[in-house]
Amino acid sequence: MIINLSEIGFTYNYTYEAFIITDPNKIVQFDFQAEKKQKYFFILKYNSANKPDITLKINGVIRTNNLLEINTKSHNKLISFNIQLGPYLLNEGNNTIKFICKGDFPLLYNLEIVDKPKILNSRFLINDYFKLRMSDFILLETYNTYGGFYWHIYNYILCNLIADKYNKIPIVNFCGSLYLSNTDELGLIHNNKNWFYNYFQDNLDISNSTYNTVINYPNRINFTKSILGNCSTKTDDYIYYFNYDTFGEFNFLSLEMNFKDKRYYIQQKVKILDYLTELATKIKQDIFPPTKPNHKFIGIHYRGTDKVEEGENDEEHPIHYSYELIYNIINDKITKLNDTKLNDSKLNANKLYDIYIVITTDELPFILFMKEKFGNKVINYKNADRSNINTSGLNYNFQQTPTRDKIYDKRRLVGNAKQELILKEKLIDNSIHMGSKHLSNYKKGLDCIIDVLILQDCDIIYKSKGNFSNFCTYLNTNPNLEIIDLHDYV
Repeated sequence: MIINLSEIGFTYNYTYEAFIITDPNKIVQFDFQAEKKQKYFFILKYNSANKPDITLKINGVIRTNNLLEINTKSHNKLISFNIQLGPYLLNEGNNTIKFICKGDFPLLYNLEIVDKPKILNSRFLINDYFKLRMSDFILLETYNTYGGFYWHIYNYILCNLIADKYNKIPIVNFCGSLYLSNTDELGLIHNNKNWFYNYFQDNLDISNSTYNTVINYPNRINFTKSILGNCSTKTDDYIYYFNYDTFGEFNFLSLEMNFKDKRYYIQQKVKILDYLTELATKIKQDIFPPTKPNHKFIGIHYRGTDKVEEGENDEEHPIHYSYELIYNIINDKITKLNDTKLNDSKLNANKLYDIYIVITTDELPFILFMKEKFGNKVINYKNADRSNINTSGLNYNFQQTPTRDKIYDKRRLVGNAKQELILKEKLIDNSIHMGSKHLSNYKKGLDCIIDVLILQDCDIIYKSKGNFSNFCTYLNTNPNLEIIDLHDYV
């Protein structure tokens, strides 16, 4: 059925040869009589110098907030766009159709509502050759906006594991604000709204247009165990979406892997951009001594600041070890290494190990403390932004205040809860990834990359709890790496 545009509020303009509405922000409403309850197509022929912003409501229900996506950039009828939309389910009898426009209405040439498509697609020709459907993709975004840098990279790994197991294509779109550029970085960095690609290469053989289609696709189904029975079905009705439930239900795919296999898998999937590996190589050349056979490098990642247990968020029950304890642990290890060398006839016992301590941490006082103890045997990346807070020996679980993701009137807290809040906010404000708003967000991510890469060749790594420490071991390339969890000493 062709809709008479003059009867629903449009005026014919002979210059444009089109029906127009001159006033902005108009609502066009009309009734349509359907012979029976079924799906109908809406066919619109239009032109618009700017992208139309039109919401479609049918019988009071919003069907789409983005009815017309194409901006023709013209008012010439020759350039008009004729689009077939839907199908949309209509009731038998009367249906109220409403177009809600923000800004200028596009020029309309005709509007039809039909029960059969008039613009025939080409599926009959390409269906057996064009293999991809929207349901072949699983999209990972920054669903947890509070997560740190390597939390997101771990989710990227898990998304890849899911994609490999269930024959999907993982698409990553990290658009959360913690690592988006907030200052005048180089143009390609500053204007990139997916910070993942400011640091990592793309492992996928898909076009940019396919990527953009997936990340902008509005119909999404959460990838959970409940959909596994149908996940092999190919359809264009939706893409799959990675969310909290996906993480909770499929994290076992990572947890069940042994370290050797997991490290190999991660190193295949996490490909740091070439310019960053070149930068890291130059930094390591500047801060590491010339290689000698008797060198040993002990790495440590000390995670301090706001890595704390809050309410139900146990964060693997992190501990802020005392600086003195860590010094004693490492000093004992140095003694044992050299004792072993002296007592092992297969080793060159005439020459003790020349041992260096390679430190990554979010707390500058920890580095200064270790330098006081070990002097020039300490190696660290000096241009990293680090916190000046000292959490050595902090032993406190934050159970009396809401977790940091909760918004509430903090004035209602009193007594111990108020003191706990003061301490928590001090830790958060002095953290690097969530606090320190005066720093470059891109540089925060860059420091994460460099800090992990300077541990890449270490023989031994002492690790804290958390994803940052884990990736210090995953991206280490020493085949004989010894990993020691600092929790084992507490």
